[in-house]
This record gives sequence, C-alpha cells and structure tokens, in this order.
Amino acid sequence: MLNTILAESHSGTRWLVVLIALAVLVRFAVGAARSGTYDNVAKGLFTAFTVLLTIQWVLGVVYWIYYWITIGFQAAHIVHLLIMTVALGLVHMARARWGGDQLPDSDAYRRQLLTTVGSLVLVFIGVIVLPGGIARWTF
Repeated sequence: MLNTILAESHSGTRWLVVLIALAVLVRFAVGAARSGTYDNVAKGLFTAFTVLLTIQWVLGVVYWIYYWITIGFQAAHIVHLLIMTVALGLVHMARARWGGDQLPDSDAYRRQLLTTVGSLVLVFIGVIVLPGGIARWTF
C-alpha cells in the first residue's frame, strides 16, 4: 500500500512539474523576446517551478529509500537520483543567483529560461535511465 501511495504521488507530481514548466517556458520566452518587465508573475512562476521540482525530488528520495529497503538496490535508480539532484541544484542556484532583482529584466528572463530548459533536459535524461525509460511517461 505504501509503495502505491509513494509511486502515485511521485508519478502524479511530475505532471504538475510539466505544466508549470510549460508555463515558465512560454512566459519567459515571450519575456526574453519582448524584453518584458520581470514582474511578480514571472518570479512566482519560477518559484512555483522550483518548489514543485523540490517536492518531486523529495517524494522521489522517499520512494527510493522505501524501494531500496523493500526491493533492493538498482544502479539505474542511483543514476536517476543523481541526475535529478543536479537538475534541482541547477534550478535552486539560478533562483538564488538570478532571482530577477540583481539583473536587467531581459537577462533574468533569458537566464532563467535557459536554466529551465537545462533542467528539463536533465529530467528527460534522468527518466530515460530508468528501467522502461520514456515509456514510463504514460498519459
């Protein structure tokens, strides 16, 4: 039962991450292209992306620990965890360093857009290394 709860929580949260990531990509691409003002909506979107990715990571760590204790060690899961940790670290570093207040608006949009794209590439790679790969992303 706990396995199902953890698996469904981790699996379901990914779609929230995908939705907010799409919103960030669109808003930040438009903001960078139009040299828009880096406003509270932009800050809120990137914060939401950071928070959801963090929640997803924490759920994944808890699920990994449970899986490791009950089923056993699999190298693919370690690689997945390491890649996801780098993706999360990238987003947190960008948010801390380029939160928007220290940079011109166009730079904040551009840098955080590139950070989001980079983190999503890492997430994609992290999913591919799992048994079943991208086929795990069923709708």
